[in-house]
Amino acid sequence: MRKPNPSAQVALAYAQVILAGSLWATSGPISVALFRLGIPPTSVAILRPSAGVLFLLAILVVRQIRRSPRLRPSAAVDRQSGEGTPEPPSGRQRRADLAGMIVLGGIIVGIFQVAYQMSTDSVGVPATVALLYLAPAMVIAASAFLFRERITPAKAVLAGISIAGVWMTVLGTRGVDLELTPAGILWGSLSGTAYAAYTLFGKWYGRRHGPLIPLFWSTAAGTVFLGLVWVVRGVEVILPGTLTELLLVLLL
Repeated sequence: MRKPNPSAQVALAYAQVILAGSLWATSGPISVALFRLGIPPTSVAILRPSAGVLFLLAILVVRQIRRSPRLRPSAAVDRQSGEGTPEPPSGRQRRADLAGMIVLGGIIVGIFQVAYQMSTDSVGVPATVALLYLAPAMVIAASAFLFRERITPAKAVLAGISIAGVWMTVLGTRGVDLELTPAGILWGSLSGTAYAAYTLFGKWYGRRHGPLIPLFWSTAAGTVFLGLVWVVRGVEVILPGTLTELLLVLLL
């Protein structure tokens, strides 16, 4: 088996981060476009993960078809280098992890989707993004407690720069009305907290299951969780009625 090129893996990781950030940047404008087309935030909050589940399921099916019928010993994780795929946990651990991914992941995803869409509707994209990106500092602080990761001076400085940079961008933007209402601040702060919690969730379960399995189960559970809450509360979900609306939901 050919050994992976570390430089190529690092380059790929940076490319994935850039792609993820570019795609993430479209979420606010697309949500606003759907609001203006008559699909309310409560509907967008459940339509977004519903579409995501379909994409993730397709990816997992393709991966399962292409996977070797048996796990080779060399595919186990190298704890130092991070190469290979995660070593499968025991049956008991797998069941416990599945319950955690469904319950904890579902709650986090559900709360984040509602808070993000409500904040975007209340105070707009710029203010929502500013509040959302309190998350990196929260992750650094929580990682010190959960994963015993040392808060180095570099991490502290970078966390401060990320927060200051976002706020300077938002406050310095011309032609953008920034109205921080109490409801908007609450929803935006909640979305940032949930975003940080989801990052920690992914790191916790990703160590044993890789990124896709926790992502799939948390997104699927979050969709079901929101659906149940909306049914109990009697919230009507407005489905896409035109091709444009459907394409926007799929893109989101």
